[in-house]
Amino acid sequence: MLTKLNRTPEKFALLAVLAGTLAVLSAFLIDLGLSYRDELARGEQELQQFTSMMAEHTARAVEAIDILAREIATDLSLNRPDWPDWSPLKGWEYVAQRHSRAMPQLRDLVIFDANGNQRFISTHFPPPQINVSDRQYFIDLHRGASSSTFGPYIGRNTGRYGYGVAHRLTNSALPDGNRFAGIAYATLEPSYLQDFCWPGRPSDDFDAMLINRKGEIVGSCRPVDMTVHSGILGRQVGEVLFAGTLRGVLPDNGVARARGYLMSTSPVPGFPDLRLTAAISERAVLLPWRERFAQIATLAILLSSILFFGLLLLRRQFNDLRRLTAAIEGHRKKLEERIEQATADLLHEKDLAERANTAKSRFLAAASHDLRQPLHAIALFSTDLLRQLDSTTPTHRIAQQINQSAQNLGEMLNTLLDISRLDIGGTQAHPQTFPLQELFASLEKTYARQAEAANLRLRFRKTRIWVHTDPQLLGQILGNLITNALRYTPAGGSVLVGVRQASAAGELRLEVRDNGIGIALADQQHVFAEFFQVANTAREQEGGLGLGLSIVQRLARLLAIETSLRSQVGLGTCFGLRLARAEPVSAAATDLHTDDNANLLYLHGDMAALQQCQTLVERWGYQTRYCDDADCQHLTSGSIVLCLADAIPEVATAVDLIILGDISPCPPGAYCLHLPLRPARLRAVLQTCRDR
Repeated sequence: MLTKLNRTPEKFALLAVLAGTLAVLSAFLIDLGLSYRDELARGEQELQQFTSMMAEHTARAVEAIDILAREIATDLSLNRPDWPDWSPLKGWEYVAQRHSRAMPQLRDLVIFDANGNQRFISTHFPPPQINVSDRQYFIDLHRGASSSTFGPYIGRNTGRYGYGVAHRLTNSALPDGNRFAGIAYATLEPSYLQDFCWPGRPSDDFDAMLINRKGEIVGSCRPVDMTVHSGILGRQVGEVLFAGTLRGVLPDNGVARARGYLMSTSPVPGFPDLRLTAAISERAVLLPWRERFAQIATLAILLSSILFFGLLLLRRQFNDLRRLTAAIEGHRKKLEERIEQATADLLHEKDLAERANTAKSRFLAAASHDLRQPLHAIALFSTDLLRQLDSTTPTHRIAQQINQSAQNLGEMLNTLLDISRLDIGGTQAHPQTFPLQELFASLEKTYARQAEAANLRLRFRKTRIWVHTDPQLLGQILGNLITNALRYTPAGGSVLVGVRQASAAGELRLEVRDNGIGIALADQQHVFAEFFQVANTAREQEGGLGLGLSIVQRLARLLAIETSLRSQVGLGTCFGLRLARAEPVSAAATDLHTDDNANLLYLHGDMAALQQCQTLVERWGYQTRYCDDADCQHLTSGSIVLCLADAIPEVATAVDLIILGDISPCPPGAYCLHLPLRPARLRAVLQTCRDR
């Protein structure tokens, strides 16, 4: 027998291949039988994870509007008990302002009085005249409940389905037992569920529903009609999900398998009346398994055919093998083409994302610019009003609050505009050689009053060192660091600004030190990130936006300056800037002016727009004079010209030019002050021009 096989090696090879093929197919079949159960178990686990994730996301969405409604209820009950006497406009402004937060899941905010009448609504003005005293949430809160949820229901304002969160308003002036004053109500937009669920669904044969305690559908993963004609919202989930196939078998919690479907129900954390129910067909879960089975079956048929024809002719087998090799090669080429196409698509998406980010930055810069003009007028008028009013009157305190709010908002807009310009490359550096002491003197005049008001000691160590960089951008970096130090240093502390030799190669280390609260080691790696604030997680207005250090890092990168940070909690913080030293410029090459016109200020441009500035500087003792384009060209050294960004005259190099408004880049040698204008900043710049 062995001799015969040796004489016919092709038969021996075929028998060996047959035996090996049968062994491999047997192993595959056994593996298929075991993997069938594993695929279903994996599908249950993934479905449960998906529903849990969506339930947690829904909890965060509902909790956000619940917190907002609770804050409004607390504010109206404790701080604004006179809200029932508000005019419709004042009430609408109150709720509309709070609706401006970035919460796409919020449809509207509503305030109802003690009789159930709608008083104010954030999305309508004037508010429609409706009454909700028959709603269950109104009845519950009227009877003493502090909060209630309600839904699904048809909104009487919109005629659309919604889900609401209500909080009780009280009035301490009312007698005990009857302090009910109304309701603060926030409506959840059900379509928000489909916005984040539908694009990420695991399969087309999948559906999920947000339901209440009674099993009524509040929201759907699948896009549906939100009006009264909706065939899904408000109905029982068992009647709707997969056309009623799962009626009576849906689990109250956990996972289940029945009627060819996998089902999972997860409660929404923090909201016991809400659950997230999802289902997917076993067919969809077993799709990879069926594809694998089809591949193995195809392989078995192919091998059987090869073995059958191999018994007749071994060459036929080789031909079949060559054809199979060619097919594999073609599949490989197609796979490479698909990979190249996918790579090109990813690059295209990346380009679109970068363009969208640039467009966002341009929009933010434009919006900030449009808001600066009215804020500039508010700041100047309020400053003038403060000078005219008696400091003991209530009107003076109100004017002071208006002035402070305008300044805070102006600083935020300046910060947003600065970082937007940096993001889109709109800021250019104009290096020049100058002594650091001049910059220190200017910064000391700018921030001395702020430090004194905060009971802090601000010191600048005198120096004769010269550097070569952009003085305005370096001043902005130091200004942000000084502001940061003053903000986080307790009263009685000190802030020191100085420069020292860092290496024998001529490198300098410019430092801003404070003995404030310090920064924890875990937070130091995040301080230069956008919107990060160690001691202002609640975003108080005085805390700013958390962009100051992010702007510092961007400007330092633009100027090729290395930044560093050393800090210890409770001991203070030191920010360092590493830059090169420059040789001093001779006195003959430096433009100096005389003091003949020290108190004379030339105004150029639209005098109506400059009226507030003119009034302000004249109160400071300056004389003002208008100059047109021809007059400005003949001004001599030492003259000071004040103009707007849209009307910049041509002046001699030795003339000090102060530009009000947004311009990028700032002309070399000029002073560019953002709007809304801070009077203290303008006064410091004028003093700097006089002292030069």
